[in-house]
Amino acid sequence: MDTRFILQGKVLWSYADEYAQISEGIKFTAAIVSLGNPLHNHTGYIALTENQIIIEGQEGDLDLTIPINAINEIYLGFDDVFTLTSLKNFGAFWQPLRLEFYAGHLLQRVYLIIDHNGLIAHNKRWYEALINILQG
Repeated sequence: MDTRFILQGKVLWSYADEYAQISEGIKFTAAIVSLGNPLHNHTGYIALTENQIIIEGQEGDLDLTIPINAINEIYLGFDDVFTLTSLKNFGAFWQPLRLEFYAGHLLQRVYLIIDHNGLIAHNKRWYEALINILQG
């Protein structure tokens, strides 16, 4: 197993089906009055190697490993599930990182918010690193 980390950080994340279950009213309210983290279902630590993305859940939360060769799509931005209106400042300072990947024969989608500090997240840095690995 390759343990040379290219990037490491803290991550807030959700599977697409989990995030989709959050009502639009809650998303909109969180965007207006939220003083804490953006909406998410899981918290942990994330690391990127040449071969995989490793998420270790914090305080008993879920772990997730995504092999790089299982990634089908990388997208930085908003969509019909993670909408622009669900963020404070309506996405002026950062956008979610969406990964689609195969877990066996099942296509999964996750939304990542990496190193969020209350104002910005470092998703663009991770997006660029993943693109470089996939193109290399």
